[in-house]
Amino acid sequence: MQTIVLGSSSITRAELLNKFGVPFIQRDAGFDEESLRISDPAHFVYHATKGKMQSYLEKYDLEMPVLCADTVVTAKGQILRKAKDYLFLPFDVKALHDYLQSDAWRGKAGACMVEGFCKSYIKEVVGLESTAMGLSVEKLLPFLPQ
Repeated sequence: MQTIVLGSSSITRAELLNKFGVPFIQRDAGFDEESLRISDPAHFVYHATKGKMQSYLEKYDLEMPVLCADTVVTAKGQILRKAKDYLFLPFDVKALHDYLQSDAWRGKAGACMVEGFCKSYIKEVVGLESTAMGLSVEKLLPFLPQ
């Protein structure tokens, strides 16, 4: 399989590509998705991904295939942006304290993720767990250059 560029600073996306054996190098282009003022989740993801790719092309040459991606978490029609303020119920108090002290929640939509601390509090995952982690690698694999 040909090496691709992950145009993102996401540790989780990098872990997913590693897990599925996809060779890649990681380069963040610095696009600020928080600057987008779009409330529709599909439009937000489209413009965030497009912005990441445009930022990448402004900084780097296109010497190999580049993967830029974005996902959002929604609740009751609202996009849950990266955590700034947070409220968790009914987590174990000590476990929650340790989680907050770890800063693992920073940069995570809704301050929670399907891996790590939050995993034991999730009753059900509908669909691919990798999608909730930020990249549906199972669906991406057939399109990667061999």
